[in-house]
Amino acid sequence: MELLLENSESKTGLHRIRTVILSVDDSIHELKDFVNYKKVSPIYKKGEAKLVTLPKKGTFVYIRLVRNLRGEVFGYIKVIVNDVEVLNCKYRKLKIIRISGDKSYCDLVKKCVDALKLPVKRFNVGK
Repeated sequence: MELLLENSESKTGLHRIRTVILSVDDSIHELKDFVNYKKVSPIYKKGEAKLVTLPKKGTFVYIRLVRNLRGEVFGYIKVIVNDVEVLNCKYRKLKIIRISGDKSYCDLVKKCVDALKLPVKRFNVGK
């Protein structure tokens, strides 16, 4: 599976995009060094972007966050297990909302959010 790994900001510094890929085994750690990647142009002027290929086996959490002009942060969180997307969540207004997928992976999202120290008021994962 190919994912966009991007860290860029606008010329004025008011808009910013940051993506993180976390590998989840016994512990949670960020993946930074990839063997298979292709450089692509970032959305904003300053920064860099790569199209990376994930390994087939393993559990990964892909987090894409955008900060806008007003300083609000929103984005998407995806849980990928063995090259299949099993959970898709939305982060907006300090809330994490499950869009689609298996609810059993929501605890994994909570652990990853705590590891990144991302502020969250509420988890809305459904009943």
